Amino acid sequence: MKKCESCLQKRRTTRKLGARMYCLKCESKLLRTPRKPLTERATVLATELHEGQVRKGTDIPYITHPVAVAALVTYYGGNDAQVAAALLHDTVEDCAAEALERIRAECGKVVAKLVLEVTKPVGSSKPEQVAHLVRASKEGALVSACDKLHNMLCIINDGGKWERFKGGREQVLAYYSTVCPMLAWKLGRLDVERALRKRLELLVLV
Repeated sequence: MKKCESCLQKRRTTRKLGARMYCLKCESKLLRTPRKPLTERATVLATELHEGQVRKGTDIPYITHPVAVAALVTYYGGNDAQVAAALLHDTVEDCAAEALERIRAECGKVVAKLVLEVTKPVGSSKPEQVAHLVRASKEGALVSACDKLHNMLCIINDGGKWERFKGGREQVLAYYSTVCPMLAWKLGRLDVERALRKRLELLVLV
């Protein structure tokens, strides 16, 4: 039996549609229904995977964060794959175990690769997380930079509330003080570098 790349269930009978394998039920549905645009598929999947989650220490639905990151990626000229990766960038780390398989099946290998580039390695320290981002592509680095921009904005708007973070204010500031210049250097873009620097300057004052 092979696993259907849509419903992720193992079926006795699967058929190849394009380069992917689908069960007869899903194949029939796909043939009847026009495929939605990539960013729309990513939005639907992110909303489903983050259902019931809230931002740390708040009652704000978690999905607001990836949507904000995706908006920033769009603002800085990201392509559809980067926008989709921004929408899904926290799903592998925070959601169901099959999240990565779902991303590959519904949004493709390029988006899945970008999501992995910006996903923290399991059990990693802050220095290890920075080292992981150093190896990311420029496309992935833009997604990560926009993630950092929104996260810093949220901390600033909340007035710090450093007790919510493991390691407190000192560790958070040390992390952003390291990762922001690295991402700016990797991207080689003055607009993103300026935005990261100004946001970090405000964060230090909180």
